[in-house]
Amino acid sequence: DYKGEIVWVNGAFTNMTGYSKQEVLGKNPHVWKSGEQPETYYAHLWSTISSGKVWQGEIVNKRKDGTTYSEEMTITPVSRDITNPANRYFIAIKQDITKRKQAEAAIRESEKRYRLLFERNLAGVYRATVEGRILECNQAIACMFGYDSPEEVMAHPIANWYNTPSDREAFLRKLRSQKSVRNYEMRFRRKNGDPFWVIGNMSLVGDNSAGDGIIEGTIIDVTDRKTAEERNQVLAYSDALTDR
Repeated sequence: DYKGEIVWVNGAFTNMTGYSKQEVLGKNPHVWKSGEQPETYYAHLWSTISSGKVWQGEIVNKRKDGTTYSEEMTITPVSRDITNPANRYFIAIKQDITKRKQAEAAIRESEKRYRLLFERNLAGVYRATVEGRILECNQAIACMFGYDSPEEVMAHPIANWYNTPSDREAFLRKLRSQKSVRNYEMRFRRKNGDPFWVIGNMSLVGDNSAGDGIIEGTIIDVTDRKTAEERNQVLAYSDALTDR
């Protein structure tokens, strides 16, 4: 009512809070305050509904057993006589959204872990459309290609990575056919034009908003290894000629 005293509750309220009807009638809703909202929050709430306006929001309240829960609430002022505050009542519709809030928090935490893994990964990690637009990449990619930042990398088409257009076409044919490739060696090109070798694991992920799909991949610079292998091959060939 206009004094903030509870005059009626239903069974859903009892199930949500653990309080019986007899325990709360005539009491003030402060009985289940959790203390997680500042007094200014409640002052604004009361000011809103006292002025005849509907209030909507989220509040963390406390059950009878002391556990807290999140609720979504709408409070609507009703009045038999708008000129007399004593005839003004408020109807609160409450919904327990604890599980939803927990799920949202879990998603945020998962996204945070993914972002840290993405940004701190020593391997180059990227996402790009099949058409060639780079959607996301980490700092390791930028360093690998000789750019200052991921933003600079994303300002250019992925076709710039490849040493020749035919290299990209061959890769896309294989990826479209197999949906994922593992330990795939490619020769790329740095920002200054220097060629270098990478080994990568790439997958084609369906995404209707991105045409043919999204390419998600990780690549590692193996130029030193390839250079050593080529040197060994040359030495082995030279030794073979010498022995003749």
